[in-house]
Amino acid sequence: MISRTAPLFLLLALTIPPLAAAPVVTITTDRPDALYAENETVTFTIKAQDGAAALDPSTIAWTLSLDGYETLSSGKGGPVTGSLDRPGFLLLTANYAGADGKVITALLKHVGK
Repeated sequence: MISRTAPLFLLLALTIPPLAAAPVVTITTDRPDALYAENETVTFTIKAQDGAAALDPSTIAWTLSLDGYETLSSGKGGPVTGSLDRPGFLLLTANYAGADGKVITALLKHVGK
C-alpha cells in the first residue's frame, strides 16, 4: 500500500529553509586558568562572530562587576582590564544586540586568589 502523506512530508522538508546560526560572543582572559593574585591586572578580550565574520567589537556593551553585585566599570568594545585589592570575583558581562534586536550575552568570572 502506498502512503498518500509521504509526498507531503517530503515537500515540507524541502521548502523549509535552514535556520541561521545565532552570533556567538566569547570572553577570554590573558591567562588560561583565570587565576590572579590581589592587585594583579586581569585583561578580558571580547569577541563576537556571526558565522565566519567577526563583528565590530565596539558594538558589544560590557559591565565589569565585583561578584556580579557592585559595578566597577562599563563601556563598549575592548579589551577590558580590572583588578581587585582583596580576594573575590570579577565578573565581566558582555551584550551584543543583533540587527534583529535580539541580545546575546556572555559571562566570564575571574577568580582572585
